[in-house]
Amino acid sequence: MTINKNWFLNKINNFLKNDESNRMRV
Repeated sequence: MTINKNWFLNKINNFLKNDESNRMRV
């Protein structure tokens, strides 16, 4: 359970980071 939770949180964090990078690039 904890591993899945961390994996999910990591995915969200990565998504937000990528989103920020894409916005900065534009």
